[in-house]
Amino acid sequence: MLKHLLLASLATAAVIPIGGEHAFRQPNSKEPVTQPTRPLVWGDFNVLHTTDTHGWLAGHLLEANFGADWGDFVTFGQFLRQKARKEHRDLIVVDTGDRHDGNGLADASDPTGVYAERIFNYGDYDLVTIGNHELYRGHIGLQDRKIVGKHFGERYVVSNVEVLDPTNEWVSMGHKYRNFTTEGGRRVLGLGFLFDFDGNDKIVFKVTPVASEIQKQWFQDVLQTIEYYDAVVIIGHIPVRDSPEFPILFDAIRKAHPTIPILMFGGHSHIRDFRVYDKNAAALEAGRYCETIGWASADLEDVGDDGLSFSRSYIDFNTNSLAFHAGVPHDKFTSHLGRQASSDITGARASLNLDQRLACIPQTYYTDRAPFPSSKSIYTLFEDHILNLLEPSLVDRSNVPRYTLLNTGAVRFDMFKGHYTKDSGYIVSPFANKWVYIKRVPKHVADGILPVINQEDKVVASHTRMLSQVASEEAHAESVHSKGYHTFDDLGDEGDDTKHIPWKFYPLPNAIQAKRNVTDTTTHVDLVFHDFMAPFVAKALKKLGHQQAFKVKPYGGKHIIELIPMHFGSPSSEQCP
Repeated sequence: MLKHLLLASLATAAVIPIGGEHAFRQPNSKEPVTQPTRPLVWGDFNVLHTTDTHGWLAGHLLEANFGADWGDFVTFGQFLRQKARKEHRDLIVVDTGDRHDGNGLADASDPTGVYAERIFNYGDYDLVTIGNHELYRGHIGLQDRKIVGKHFGERYVVSNVEVLDPTNEWVSMGHKYRNFTTEGGRRVLGLGFLFDFDGNDKIVFKVTPVASEIQKQWFQDVLQTIEYYDAVVIIGHIPVRDSPEFPILFDAIRKAHPTIPILMFGGHSHIRDFRVYDKNAAALEAGRYCETIGWASADLEDVGDDGLSFSRSYIDFNTNSLAFHAGVPHDKFTSHLGRQASSDITGARASLNLDQRLACIPQTYYTDRAPFPSSKSIYTLFEDHILNLLEPSLVDRSNVPRYTLLNTGAVRFDMFKGHYTKDSGYIVSPFANKWVYIKRVPKHVADGILPVINQEDKVVASHTRMLSQVASEEAHAESVHSKGYHTFDDLGDEGDDTKHIPWKFYPLPNAIQAKRNVTDTTTHVDLVFHDFMAPFVAKALKKLGHQQAFKVKPYGGKHIIELIPMHFGSPSSEQCP
């Protein structure tokens, strides 16, 4: 089925348009309804950026504004490479990790990620690094290193993560750095860092904090050669704002060279953002889930007293936007290699049966685009209905009063009106969490756990929004066709390539809770939660003074994505025609 994958090495080949072919790739994708109005600003040095794809390589089949697929991205890169060469400009392409956990294409396969990783390799990248989702489970990271790392070779840059090799020695997961010369003759130093992550599989991986890694001899040796380079490009699975790792790296390089251009590309916080560090340094973050392609440009020849002139764009992931920026008619926006990637996606989805219909959803339920609690909130749906459908399979305690806790990060995305499919389940919650419980917790103690967890600064939810993404309700409706991102960053609010009526995002608690069989006379309850939450529950119990009294045991029961069809029932043609 994946017979075309070996052709991914041809990604740098010239674009060969297929005249008259429709540009949409996946059979169920929707036609985009918006048109971009802000063209890309090109400099002499330009960077295309993806991050936090989380397996969404088929695109958003239910969201027209993000309906392009990975084949379209491959085609887009080819067209832009061609344009750069024609105009004697430099273009490099980078990715900053998190290729797993978020979509059936990545998570329904056995082993997980095996299709998505190979399809990802169609991208013509100059620098690739990993994210924390490559490190939670040892076999996932090892597979990423084997499939993605082997394919990209020296372009797979992982500066502060080591892996235990078969000889029981710690070795770098990827290359510590890459020095390369662009087609325009510019000498670039590429580095790739992960934030100071401590949730990795520690038997297989070792993550060194950035501040410690830069003290090592290899990095100090690199700093000694900094004069040799025309620019430093740091790719990192790191938020570009309000996170200490990029400032640490920036300071270290600035001390070695006061003016060298530094371009940083981040990830992890799932937002569109651009931060200016000084007149010759800036950082871009390109959203999440194949909703956004990031673009940054600068004229490196302008290094001097006035500094660089930076530009950035956030490109909506649909074929209208991609064809517009590629400078070709929509029906000409295609290439042989892109169509091969798209064909592999279609084949993989069919093999995994991702379109299997399991239920019919009567309305759309949102994660952070609806207030909690409310009738449109997916968390309210879980709290009021879904969680109480859970039945233990490993213990006989179905009739025992219980509280069921769920961290909001376990629910990754919105659930749209219409058919709930196998793919929908992985989109809503891709994690293989197990239900565990603590037996007979005094009710007055259990009542205190959720408030303690929700007071924690560290958000248990893994999807976050920052104020840079939350726009005013005011918008120029006459020139906008749909709701979408309206981003505020250090350069203003005109970075989005397409004008939208801004979505409004709402704050979320760290966790929610459902109660079952609890009455006014209940004195003790079972406390049920995912194994992922165990450290947070333990911390809450410690704060409440009860840590030593309870043991966490397996509870069993269906995954939350299996509980959803139980609530809504089997699909019918009348409900979902």
